[in-house]
Amino acid sequence: MTSLIAWLLSHPITVPALCMAFMVGSVFGAYLQFREDDDHGTNG
Repeated sequence: MTSLIAWLLSHPITVPALCMAFMVGSVFGAYLQFREDDDHGTNG
C-alpha cells in the first residue's frame, strides 16, 4: 500500500487523472441509477 502511494506521489499527473476518473465514474453511476429509477417509474 505504501509503495502505491509513493508511486502516485512520484507520478503527480496520475492524481488529477484519478480525480477525473472518480468524478466521471460517480456521474456515470448516478446517471445509470437515475435511468433505472426512471425505467421503474415508467413500467409502473
